[in-house]
Amino acid sequence: MSYHFNNRRLLHNYYKLRVPLLLIMSLLFFSQGAHASPPHIIDIRSKAPQCRVYSKPALHEALDKICYVCHEMFSHIRPNLRSECRSKCFRNEHFRGCVSVFAPGLSEGLFSKGYGGNHRAG
Repeated sequence: MSYHFNNRRLLHNYYKLRVPLLLIMSLLFFSQGAHASPPHIIDIRSKAPQCRVYSKPALHEALDKICYVCHEMFSHIRPNLRSECRSKCFRNEHFRGCVSVFAPGLSEGLFSKGYGGNHRAG
């Protein structure tokens, strides 16, 4: 008798959970399903072929990380700081300002050695 009672309770619990689970699954399916666009892939190198940073993935990742962290710190002041920092192949006042936040005095030495591309700092 207790076996039958336990099965009945399990079956009742299953039916109680079935409706919310179906609702959650359908919301997940329809939120990503038919109207989802394919992933947007951008080839960064095609935008700035003269920029040597893009041909060196480790350097590009490091410079981009500087811009990302700087943007996270100062986005309340400059909402477009990440794109401004990355402009002109990382050779601009925004990037130099970000570098000086993390390593004061390094930004002048960094650009005097010619890292970052063919543009002149200025």
